[in-house]
Amino acid sequence: MAFYTIEGIDGSGKSTLADALTSQHKSVIITQEPTHSVYGQRIRDSIARDTSDAMTNLFLFMSDRIYHINDTIRPIDTRGGTVISDRYTDSSRAYQSVELANSMHFDSPDEARAFIDNMVSPWEYVPDTTFYLDISVDTAMSRIDGNEKYEHRTFLTAVKQQYDIIAESSNHVITIDAERPPDAIAREVGEYIDGPR
Repeated sequence: MAFYTIEGIDGSGKSTLADALTSQHKSVIITQEPTHSVYGQRIRDSIARDTSDAMTNLFLFMSDRIYHINDTIRPIDTRGGTVISDRYTDSSRAYQSVELANSMHFDSPDEARAFIDNMVSPWEYVPDTTFYLDISVDTAMSRIDGNEKYEHRTFLTAVKQQYDIIAESSNHVITIDAERPPDAIAREVGEYIDGPR
């Protein structure tokens, strides 16, 4: 089995890349977080409200992720398949750490990220490779409508800082220049997935 994840701020092209990989790799299972389960729907309902509590959101994401692992990732592993997830634990490390710090649950995003790390470490299914789609906040803002809870410049700037820290400190993260056209990004990521020929 190979387990890949795609990460990046809103507007970085994660879903576009996932769609392209679906076309390139017919045998690969593409999944996403939030999932389409009842847990994922509760997340969507919660973050649709600007007043939703940051700690509540964190635990909703954790519940959905445990479902995702048990329902999709682990069964595919057992069958020897390959799965690619559009968002995974690093999204929580980046987004929820900023949200928790902004809501005064923690003094800083770094402190909140350490809390998240400690929470997930006993059960996290660690990806073989994470593709971090690195994009400027300016480019991201030009691609999104800014109507959702997390789609604001100040917030995304802080989230990108967290993603950059994660990418620099994690051996399994490959940083992809996402300022390029989608087909160039898909080719590069596809080469990593296909491996040496």
